[in-house]
Amino acid sequence: MDDVYKHRNNVVTESSPSLLNNKIYVASGAGHIWGYNLKTRELDWDF
Repeated sequence: MDDVYKHRNNVVTESSPSLLNNKIYVASGAGHIWGYNLKTRELDWDF
């Protein structure tokens, strides 16, 4: 949520999501890459 405040609600997805081994990977305009686990339905990591 820090990025939402830092970027004044202007947080966008800059890429198409990618699926690999039950994880969805997404890059954002705020400079993050997220790994979302479909099995646990949780964010595994944020780089």
